[in-house]
Order: sequence, then structure tokens, then C-alpha cells
Amino acid sequence: MVTLSPVEPGVLKNVFTYLEGIVRKIPLDEIPFMDEPALATLVAGVTPQSLSLAQQDGRPASPDSWAYQVVKWHIAKKLAAKPLLDTEVEPIREPYETKDGVTKERIVDWQPSTNTAAVHYRPDSDGDLIAWDHPIGPLFASLAHPVNLSEAATARPKDPTRAQVQYAMSRVSVKMATYTAESNPVLNLNAHIRRVNYTVVHARTALLDQGTQRPLLSLSLDGWGLRQANKHALEILAKLDADRTALTALEERVADERHRLNLRDEDGKRIDILTPAPGTIRPTMPKTDSFAVGTGAGIYQLSLLQDQIRHAFGDAVSLLELKSKGNVFGKRPHEPATSTQENEKKKRKSDGDYIDLIGNPSPDSIRRSIEAAGYTKLRIMCLWYRDETLTRMIHGLAHPYGLDPEHIDPDPNGKDTTPLAEGIEAVFCNAETLLKHGPGKERASDAEALISQFAEPGVLLAAWCETELPVRGEEHEGMKPAEVKSALAENDAKHQVVRELAKAAVPSQFLVGRTYDPFTKAFSTVKKPAAAFEDHRV
Repeated sequence: MVTLSPVEPGVLKNVFTYLEGIVRKIPLDEIPFMDEPALATLVAGVTPQSLSLAQQDGRPASPDSWAYQVVKWHIAKKLAAKPLLDTEVEPIREPYETKDGVTKERIVDWQPSTNTAAVHYRPDSDGDLIAWDHPIGPLFASLAHPVNLSEAATARPKDPTRAQVQYAMSRVSVKMATYTAESNPVLNLNAHIRRVNYTVVHARTALLDQGTQRPLLSLSLDGWGLRQANKHALEILAKLDADRTALTALEERVADERHRLNLRDEDGKRIDILTPAPGTIRPTMPKTDSFAVGTGAGIYQLSLLQDQIRHAFGDAVSLLELKSKGNVFGKRPHEPATSTQENEKKKRKSDGDYIDLIGNPSPDSIRRSIEAAGYTKLRIMCLWYRDETLTRMIHGLAHPYGLDPEHIDPDPNGKDTTPLAEGIEAVFCNAETLLKHGPGKERASDAEALISQFAEPGVLLAAWCETELPVRGEEHEGMKPAEVKSALAENDAKHQVVRELAKAAVPSQFLVGRTYDPFTKAFSTVKKPAAAFEDHRV
């Protein structure tokens, strides 16, 4: 446990007594304080240590894990003591003449004006900073900052839309990191936008105002679906006579939102809940959604944040400059190295010729790998059951090896081999009984027969197989979704074939031969595309 201020032993003892009682499922009013639990006694009896964050031994910084969080609290507290000076920028215009001879003005740059506003941030319990009194949104664009809540309520339209009342707040994140090449710890500060959700029950986190003398409380909400504050925390705070004003307000708002979610209008439709005016409780958005305020803070705010850091810390900190050298890696073999090669690639691509877009290994490198594994030859078994897939397989193997697919006419039973390069060959075999979905009682024997047909001493076998996604059919009518899912998995030939080939140490890859559209309930056979480089990349 790490705190910035001492905690009374009696408070620790009471808290852990309540916690142990809750774990034991004892009602709070029946927890026996006369019989002090061993854990509560041990925790309360621990002598706290006051540790300094400063390291004076001259070695590179290597703090304990707790220091990373404590530093955030200290930095946030010190940074919040100085406001961020938001200087308005004004455009620099210059005259220009249009094609019609009319003289107009255009903006060529921006410069700081003399109008400056002070934005005060407040630290939260996570160590970040929130511009609590400076909400951002359509409603507050014309109001003075810091925003007066009574003025905000007056400016609220009578029948507003959801977008009109949405707002967000500026957030500054604080993180500490250590780097190998830097002896001092590095503080990473960044600017963000924290959007405020319209309800608490649909949020994962809520920010609570505990008064200006205490940090904003970042509270994780409990529950699935409709969320709420932890009821045990509320009960323990009540027993300890602690200030639970903010948590009580949160509890009341959750109850009100649950009630309003059940209300319906005259047409039976649910009444839309709009974002209330900024107050003590501000739930944060759980996910990105259509919103009136964007998520990006912008480069200009980062420059203002840099000025605020200098203002708050002075010479105690120095800015760390990171210089990028760009791409330090050279071109890959399949990437054009010159403009001439780039133009040639574009022309071949427009003509529909084959282009290596992924950097296929060369035949020499494949042979070296085969020989390193103790083999003399690679034989690829192309297993198919649709003519369209056979055509795609022929083209998929011919192009990378510089062969003309029109000159490849394999025997459908795999009786002849097709040389692709020295030490690399393919066989094409119709294996419908092996690859078709279904119970596949003979699948193991079919796989064994194929392997024995093509296996030879010193030959490494690999399989390229056709497949398709199993879909629900008439035989699944009346079955529950979980039962359908289980039945489809049991009859999926792909998984069964993978297992049977793996038993013989044959690696496998699959090519989808037919797709299914769940909206039109129609199947579509995948055919060879017009451009050779657009099909499956082997």
C-alpha cells in the first residue's frame, strides 16, 4: 500500500475487518469487532516507511514498481498548481488576385494574439489531470471560462438534441518511464480529450468531484449491463462515518437513470436520456461513438502543454529530444529499387500481369531449407474438388515460378507430377471424399491412402487443400444455436484433415473454393480473377 499521507492504524484495522467480513459473507452490522481478525491486526501493526523518490547513487534510474504511480501523483499535483495559458491565435492574411482579376485575401499563417485565457487543471486519483471547470462542447463555445454552472444551465436549449448538450474535457496523461540510454527517469505527458457519457449506468468509469481540496475520484463501476458503484464501498464508508457525499450522489443518479430507462412515451418508445449539465458526477464514454467533440487534442495544445511544464518546473526538468532517422531498412528484393522499376511495376499491374506483392522465397532459398531439413525434394499435394479451384491452384503455383499456366494440364488423379523448379514439384489430385464436410468416417483412411501414394524417401510432402466454411442447413432445423455450432464443428472437414495430415508430419494450407452470403442465403464459387496478383498468394 502506497499513500502520500499517513493513514491511522485504527482506520486500517476497521477497513480490513470489514473487508474480511464481506469476504466471509457476513452482514456489515454483524461483523464482530470484539474478535479482531488476524489480517486486520497485522496490517494495522505494520510500521509505515517514509521513502524518498530521489536517487543519489549516480547509477541509472531503476525505481521500484510503486514509484511509477507515486511520481504521477506528485507531478499531477505540481502541474495543477500552474494554469495552462491558452493563447488565442489569429490568422495572417495576404491579398491575391483571382483569375477574374478580383483582389481577395487568403490565410497564409497563424500568429499568437494578445488574448490569453488561463485553463486550470485538477489532478485525479489515477495521476492524470482534468480541466474540470472548462468543458468543451457546442453549449459552452460562447460561455466564459471557467464555466459558471448556473450560466450553463441557462444557456441550455429548451428541447435540445443529443449533440447539442454533449461535451468533453481536456485531459493530460502523466507516465514515467526509464530508458537504457537515459540515466534519468523520463516523464511522458500527453494531451487528450475525455468525452463525457450521457448516462452512468452505461459507463465503465466515472469522475467524481470530492471538493477542490481533494483530487477528482476516478471510480470504476461494477456490474454487467447497467453499472453502478460498488455497494460494499458505500456501506463501509457509511460505517466509517467518512464523507460519502459524492458516492451518495452517484448512487442516486444510478437509481434515477434506471427508473428513466423504463419510461415510455405515448407511442411506447423509450424516452431518450440526454447528457445533463456538468456537475459533481461525470461518467466517461466507454467507447468511440458519434459525438459532438472530437478525440484529438492537436499539436497546438501540445505546444501549450510544453509551455505549462516549463512554467511549473522551471530548470528542474529538461526536454528530451528524440530524432527520427526515417526508414533505416533497405528495399526488400521484391520492391522496386529505382523509379524505372517502379514504373515498370505499375505498367505490369495495369496490364494484369503477375507481380510479387509479398516477397515470395526464391527457389534457391526453398531448396536450401529442404536440404537443411534432410530432404532432397519438396512435393506439394494440391487437393481439390471443384474445377474452378483446380484452375486457381495451377495459376497460383505457376506464376511465382515463372511458368505459363496454360501449359500445365495435370492428371486429376495425381498420376503425373508437375515440375515447378529444381527440387520442387506439384501433384494435382481430386480428393472430394476427403475434403467434403460431413462425418467423414473414412477420412483417416483416405488421408493415409493419399499420403502413401505420394510419399517417397527423401521427399518432403506438403498439402494445399480446398475448403469452404460449413453453414447451417435443413438438417439443423429445430436445433439450438449452441447445438448447431457444435454440429458444424464436428462435421468441418478442414479441422479433421489438418489432424490426419499432421499425424504424418505433412504441413497443410487451405484455399476457400466457395463462399456463402448469409443475407441472400446463396453460395458463390470463387473463380480465377482477371489479374493474376489478385488471387490467393502462395
